[in-house]
Amino acid sequence: MKFFFMIIFLVSFSSNGQNTGNLEKSIFNFQLGTVGAWVSNELKILNNLALRTEIGLYTEIVSGNGLFIAPEITFEPRWYYNIGKRFNKK
Repeated sequence: MKFFFMIIFLVSFSSNGQNTGNLEKSIFNFQLGTVGAWVSNELKILNNLALRTEIGLYTEIVSGNGLFIAPEITFEPRWYYNIGKRFNKK
């Protein structure tokens, strides 16, 4: 178990969150959790602005009624403040 945590610790310090001073053109993501599943895409609009769209199913167990499933759609803009300056500080 210690070995597993040591590997996670070392990988977290060796990884880079930003490889360039700009955003990627498009990022596709799939998330599967205990309360549902979602598919998302983050689309670059400007060098520091992106639009994240997400579609998924939210599930919940309701006592006495069984399983509750609801669709979920999300649109959210994301503004990455000083992304070029943070990259140049490395």
